[in-house]
Amino acid sequence: MDSVFGCIDSTVDVTVMDLNSDQYTKREGMNNNDFLQWLDEPRPPWSKVRWININGMSWDTIKAVSIKYNLHHLAVEDLLHVPQRTKVDIYPQQTYIACTLLTLMETLEDGRLRQVDLVSAGHTVDPDILSQRLPLDKLDHYKHQYPIDRNIGGSSVQMEQVTIFLLQDGTLITLFQVSGKSVVAPIVERMTHDYSIVRKHNDASFLLQSVIDGIVDHAIPITDAFRQEINELEMHVLALPRMKFTKELHQMTSQLSMLKRTLAPTQALVHALRGRDERSPLSSLSRTYMGDVMDHCNTMLEDIESMLALCERLIDLIFNIIAYDTNESMRRLALVSIIFLPITFIAGVYGTNFEDFPELKHSVAYFWIICGIVTAVVLIGFALEWLKRQWRAASVERRLSRREPLKIGSGREWKGYPS
Repeated sequence: MDSVFGCIDSTVDVTVMDLNSDQYTKREGMNNNDFLQWLDEPRPPWSKVRWININGMSWDTIKAVSIKYNLHHLAVEDLLHVPQRTKVDIYPQQTYIACTLLTLMETLEDGRLRQVDLVSAGHTVDPDILSQRLPLDKLDHYKHQYPIDRNIGGSSVQMEQVTIFLLQDGTLITLFQVSGKSVVAPIVERMTHDYSIVRKHNDASFLLQSVIDGIVDHAIPITDAFRQEINELEMHVLALPRMKFTKELHQMTSQLSMLKRTLAPTQALVHALRGRDERSPLSSLSRTYMGDVMDHCNTMLEDIESMLALCERLIDLIFNIIAYDTNESMRRLALVSIIFLPITFIAGVYGTNFEDFPELKHSVAYFWIICGIVTAVVLIGFALEWLKRQWRAASVERRLSRREPLKIGSGREWKGYPS
């Protein structure tokens, strides 16, 4: 395999932790040589959980870890083929997981990309929301948990592969294709405290759950950014529907479909790990907390489905309004045709080559009087038909006005059933 994968050579950034309920050791910032030397060191006898996190891909480190921990050769081959589909493979001595980390990037004014910081961009609880009912028609506006600064210049989504190995001896190996600092750093900080669940229970599977939870949480600001874009685009479409918006809506539909195809396998992965399969590497405690990850996956996929449906409705609305405007233009042209049709007919009669035609001996005023009478008769006929339809519509509206409509988001509160 050296001849095939030996070309994969880059500088990695490795963080390792050994811990139990009483103590922990942490070593960060190791490069390739430092990590290879560290692998030769024996594991402390008090260590119940060991976590090895590798940022970056280099064949020398991957080969050394594979030999040290006897990783399955099929799993090693899969992690080197990027991109890899999201999946979980359970081997006799280890569990192999491949998933995708989505990261929201902001474009700065100088063109550089900056990752959205979930800590600084995180949402705060609004006390006013907790003390009042939310209007249903404004519910989407209360879901913006990670507001994006619109003055920056734009945002984009990047993805990278994440490979996870959970061994039976309590070792967890995570390998990020580029860098997983935004996922790893909060978990490392929590494990330095005595109240950490991983340390209290010496459970490496709970550490696995924490990593997957961090990966899923990175997709939340992405769905929020899409929701904000669609809400803004919806206001533009409702204010001034134009064909140019269909292009933006079509592009957004394609991006949302891609996001759905990425998150749906993650949902299946979480469901498989949380299942009651006896081969599942998760403890009962980890399965309980994995339910929260499942809720996040379900919520994001439901939001994506609703946004896809909204995009389709907005596209239909644009075409319907444009078709309505076209019909209105045709109606006005038809009205003009109705006015000039009698005049055209009479002018055609006057233009015939009859020898005995006494009307030709009258003045031009006689012609316009006949045209006015005929045109008035035609217009009165059409007006009577229009007034008849309006009278029927007014009768229906009077009957409907007697009913009390259901007001969505009007601010009226339910007072309860009468006693």
